[in-house]
Amino acid sequence: MRKLSEQELKLVQTAIIAKEISVMEILAEVYDHYISHLEGFSESEFKNELAVLDSKWTYLYCRVLQDDFIKNSDKAILKLHWQLIKGYFTWPKILSTVILFGFLYGLSQILTPAVFAFSTILPAIILSHIFNFSLVYSSRKKFKALRRIFNLDSKKFKLNYAESNSLIAAFGTLLALPSILINGPKMLENSTPEGSVNWILMILILIAFLISLVSFSAYEAWKIKSKTALL
Repeated sequence: MRKLSEQELKLVQTAIIAKEISVMEILAEVYDHYISHLEGFSESEFKNELAVLDSKWTYLYCRVLQDDFIKNSDKAILKLHWQLIKGYFTWPKILSTVILFGFLYGLSQILTPAVFAFSTILPAIILSHIFNFSLVYSSRKKFKALRRIFNLDSKKFKLNYAESNSLIAAFGTLLALPSILINGPKMLENSTPEGSVNWILMILILIAFLISLVSFSAYEAWKIKSKTALL
C-alpha cells in the first residue's frame, strides 16, 4: 500500500470536482473510495485505474447516489426522532414528561399569557436557532480538511450537509410556528372574554410542552447520529 503523490492527489481531486457533488457526505465517501483503491496500485497503473474509477463513478451515478442519500437520511432522521419522542411517554421517561408538563402548567398559573409566551416559547425558539448553528458548525468542523483539499469555500460550490440538514428539518417547522403566537396573547388577553384567554393559555402550554419534547429528542438524535454518521 503506497501513498499517492501530490500530483496524483490533484488528478484525483480534479476528477471528483468534475462530478459536481454537492453533498459533503457523498464527497467524503467518493474521495475515500478513490484514494483507498488507487493506493493499491503502482504509479504506472495509476492513470488507467483512475479512468476505471471514473467510468464507474460517473456524474449521473454520483447524482443518483447523493439524491438517494438525502432521501434516506431524511427518512432515517424522522424515524429516529419519532421513536425518541414516543420514548418520553414510556417508563421511566414518562415521569420526567409529567414533571415537565406540571412545571409549565404551574408557571402558566402564575404568569399572564403574554409573559408565559415570552418566558417559555421565545427562549425555546432562540435555543433552537443556537442548536441549528451548532449542527452546521459541527458539520463544517468535521469536513474542514476536505473543504481545504477541494477549496470548497469557493462561491462555485453550493454544499449540503445531508445528515445535519435532515435533523434540522425534523423539528424546524414545529419550532417556527410559535413565533406567530408570541404577540398574539398580549393583544387578545385584553380584548377577549376570560374563557377565551384560558383557551389561549392552554394552547400556549401545549406548544411550550411540544417544543420542549421535540428539542430534547432532537438533541438526543444528534448525539446518536454524531457517533454513527458524518454529522
